[in-house]
Amino acid sequence: MPHVADKSQDIDQKLSCPICKCSYFSKSQALLSTSWATLSGWDWANPNADIYQCSQCSFLLWFCPVTEEEAEEEVDLGGPKLTCTLCGETRFWTRQTLLSTRSATFLHIDWLNPGADNYICTNCAQLLWFAQTENGEEGETFECAGHLLACPICQHKNFWTRKVLLSDKTGTFFGVDWASPTADIFVCTNCTHILWFA
Repeated sequence: MPHVADKSQDIDQKLSCPICKCSYFSKSQALLSTSWATLSGWDWANPNADIYQCSQCSFLLWFCPVTEEEAEEEVDLGGPKLTCTLCGETRFWTRQTLLSTRSATFLHIDWLNPGADNYICTNCAQLLWFAQTENGEEGETFECAGHLLACPICQHKNFWTRKVLLSDKTGTFFGVDWASPTADIFVCTNCTHILWFA
């Protein structure tokens, strides 16, 4: 049986929100859906990720335990190598996850939703999200908790936004994941990094 690296166990004491610097978070979980599992009806079998929600600005930090048998890699986004925004690590495990919407999930066509590339830090298990497609918009600037939103990867300040479901295993197993809560995602128009807010 492969060893599972669950490095998010001691995260609670170390976290500081990158948006507002608050150090108080609530913890929950969400399902990391894939198109093949959703299409085959086995979406509930996908892994969960731990979500830490900032109590001040509702920013979401994601963490995902992975098996240490997965290949590690450095990620080049067309500039400097990707660095974990929490610990500075430059090696990541990768996966893809769907960005499901309520309407597509209700109609059972959520496998048609766009996907995101996930890069999971090999040191602290933080999961970074990047949109797989750009929508061509110039984007807008946004404020959150009195702070102008800036991408933590490239410092760009323009984003496009949409709502995405935060599904869980139980709701997905019983076919009512369309009733799950939603989050607002803000996608950087420069590097496609995704910021999440509940």
